[in-house]
Amino acid sequence: MKIVHTLSDSASEFNSSRWRSLVPCRALLKAGYDVSIVSIVQWMKHSDEIKRIVADADLIVIQRVMIEESLERAKFWRERGKAIVTDFDDAYQMIDSSNLAHKFWAKGEVEINAPYGVSYTSKLEKHPIDQFITGVKAYCVGGSMPGKVLAEDWRRHFPCWYVPNYINFDEYLPYRKPKRLGKTITIGYGGSLSHVPSFKLSGVEQALAKVLRKRPQVKLLLCGDKRLYDRMPVPSDRKEYLPYVFWREWAKILNRFDIGIAPMALRYDASRSHIKPIEYVTMGIPFVATKSLAYTDWYEAGLFVPDDVEIESIEERAVLWENMLLDMIDNLSDHTARVESRFSMAEQWEVNRNVPNLISTYEDMISHVN
Repeated sequence: MKIVHTLSDSASEFNSSRWRSLVPCRALLKAGYDVSIVSIVQWMKHSDEIKRIVADADLIVIQRVMIEESLERAKFWRERGKAIVTDFDDAYQMIDSSNLAHKFWAKGEVEINAPYGVSYTSKLEKHPIDQFITGVKAYCVGGSMPGKVLAEDWRRHFPCWYVPNYINFDEYLPYRKPKRLGKTITIGYGGSLSHVPSFKLSGVEQALAKVLRKRPQVKLLLCGDKRLYDRMPVPSDRKEYLPYVFWREWAKILNRFDIGIAPMALRYDASRSHIKPIEYVTMGIPFVATKSLAYTDWYEAGLFVPDDVEIESIEERAVLWENMLLDMIDNLSDHTARVESRFSMAEQWEVNRNVPNLISTYEDMISHVN
């Protein structure tokens, strides 16, 4: 079996491509499988070299990009009998205005850069979601995604395969050091540009403000989207901001967390994967999270606040967040020991152990070629 994966992220924004392509492909290569990784730009240019790479592929995995140039390539190879799958990890149909992608996925607008520094917004003739669905149905055997809810919502359009985000221990375990609890306790979080509603609606903002007032030894470390740092109603000397780091550096940052958080809200967040709990358990970091459908496999590993479906009031959820965080702070040694005892849960999702599952899923995808 030969597999070709495309990478759609730029080098500075490599989170999705890392989890969805790089991690599984490296495990497959290590296990002796024939795998090629190409950028989406290479895929769309369709050079002789790319044609040679793809010519004997049994499966082509296109990471999320189904614009005209990519559709043309998919059509070309579908007509030659190739099994093609579109992999995506975002609920495009639910993206709200706080997300930079809202302009494209919700409004169907793109920026056109004209000569002499002139730029303007143009509306696409066909809405991006309609184009995405049409393209997958026409040229792919279906879609793959790391969230069960995401698969559930998109299965009405085309066949869907749940392919979890598996973790590569080699990227994390070198930085998993025994915790030496000092005078300061750091509550940490790292996230992309789509988590503002997660913080706003979960109740965590109000809870953290109260927790930091009640526990002067606690500080907050927020990484990635600076809007989350700016939103937090706590003094500047009690919170720290770190910009995005290259993925190879992320585990070093995680090692600074004494407590992790994973606030979620609404079905958009429920469509996500389990990255936060799998990283926290792998690194031995006790955590408090929203009891989201995305985290069902991890409910025994941390403390979970009921979500917006179970408790409609943000204020009520904030009280629960506050109580759970205070309990974790005041009994941190016990909670750290508890999460360390759950390490076997993370082992179940280690990528090298799951190569047979990946291959089985790929074989099923290939069998769907008409």
